[in-house]
Order: sequence, then C-alpha cells, then structure tokens
Amino acid sequence: MKKVAVLGGGLVGAVIARDLAADPELAVTVHDRSEDVLARVKASAKVGTRTADLSSADEIARAVADADVVVGAVPGFLGRNMLRAVIAAGKPIADISFSPEDTLD
Repeated sequence: MKKVAVLGGGLVGAVIARDLAADPELAVTVHDRSEDVLARVKASAKVGTRTADLSSADEIARAVADADVVVGAVPGFLGRNMLRAVIAAGKPIADISFSPEDTLD
C-alpha cells in the first residue's frame, strides 16, 4: 500500500484527500495545524490525520518521512517554504499551493 501525505486539510486539501482515499491501494494522511480542520476531514473520508505546524520545515520533514508521495495544499504564504522542505526531504510532490514568490528561484 502506497502512503500519501496531504499537507493542508482546508477546502481543497480535504477534497484531494477524500478523492485519494477512495483508492484502496492508498493510505492517506492529512497534516494540518487545526484540530477542527482535521476533525472535518476525518468525518468525511477514511483518512488518517496528524496535527502539524506546516510553517516549520522540521515538522514538514517529519510529516513526509514515511510517505511515498506528498500533496501540497497549504495557503499561499506557506507554499514556497513547504515546497522547499518537501524537496529537501527527497519526496515527490504534487503541489497545488499558490506561492507569491517565484518558485523557480
């Protein structure tokens, strides 16, 4: 079974997690700092949840450590740093997060 870490459980992240969780070959875990967000996600889909401060590169590294693939769905102000942390962890990522900075820098 492949492990998917979804970073951010807001409106878009929750939909992504729900869609991915429909695949029986995927184990999906949503990471977010908000317990309320995680409770809503868990109520609507068969996913694991973990509290994580996604503004911290160390916490992102822990969140993705055992993931086979990562989905980035964080707010724009977190986007670039989240992407850098996931790349530094050596994980493949599909990122839908907006970033006001040039991500090619």
